[in-house]
Amino acid sequence: MQIETEKDGVRYVYKESFWLGKRELSVNGMQLQKLDRRTFAWQDEGGVRHTLKVKGSFLAGITLQYENGNELVVFKNKWYEWLLIFLPFLGIVFGVGFCGGIGGGLSALFCILGGVVNAILLREGNLPLALRIVLCLVVTALVQVAWFFLYSLIATAILNALA
Repeated sequence: MQIETEKDGVRYVYKESFWLGKRELSVNGMQLQKLDRRTFAWQDEGGVRHTLKVKGSFLAGITLQYENGNELVVFKNKWYEWLLIFLPFLGIVFGVGFCGGIGGGLSALFCILGGVVNAILLREGNLPLALRIVLCLVVTALVQVAWFFLYSLIATAILNALA
């Protein structure tokens, strides 16, 4: 996922891979050196070294913190984005509560995947907001149906094997 923002004539490009946890940051087209998982550094024309610390994640929002304490909010979730990202997680309650260990595990796996897909969809700036919201609701419904269908197949196979 790539997010671009601009402040005071400076262009920031933040890239994060949810699956690998890899983060990259560039300022005005210059790729910053990664010091550790969340800290990036570069030298200006005068040879002065600067650092930026990344706070947050693409699920919760990203803030860049300079060494002098100044912060830049790259993006912050709006209330409806929080709702749409965590809406698939409601299936975990049903999976654990009514479907035992197999249903709980499947619901957790599929619901986490649904939350990640919803976050990626919400960060997609090329789609209209209404379409992104509809797609998030469709993803939420699909992951619920998928884990319950798979659970039903497994539960039926186990019951048939025991009979």
